[in-house]
Amino acid sequence: EKTSLAMLKSLLNLLRINSPLQGIDNKTSKILPQLKKNYYAYQNGLLPKLLKHSLKETSFYGTDPLTGLSIKVRPDGLQLEKNIGVNAVISFKTTSAQTIQQFQNDAAKYAYDLSEGMYQETISNITGRSFNCTIMVMLQSVPPYLPALIWWNDSDIANGKAKYRSALN
Repeated sequence: EKTSLAMLKSLLNLLRINSPLQGIDNKTSKILPQLKKNYYAYQNGLLPKLLKHSLKETSFYGTDPLTGLSIKVRPDGLQLEKNIGVNAVISFKTTSAQTIQQFQNDAAKYAYDLSEGMYQETISNITGRSFNCTIMVMLQSVPPYLPALIWWNDSDIANGKAKYRSALN
């Protein structure tokens, strides 16, 4: 019986390593229903509508035209002009921020503008489509577990693209 228990533990560990699914802890399992409720209720169901027909976690591989460096990006989502009127990068961010202002401060601290500028520039270069819109979906990981949509303005994205170009150079 000890051998079979050891074999089962070994099998469970192997499944954890190779599974595309992840387990969640008790705390997270208790907040998921509230997150889900808020996600579907936000702005009368705007988030599910936004994500309908979106490309989710699609990898893009290319070469930077100025430096010749190989580049790979994998945004959380993309929406195309034919679906929502613009070619948009969609990013999801979880946060423990209590307010939008606190989240915006964290976004500046973690240089989210750089990654969003990188996504827009790289995907535009690879696809030949102009991705000129970034929509960030903020999900609170603390009460009241509210979502929010944040549209990045052109000057923030331009700043992020400049940081990205500087890093490439």
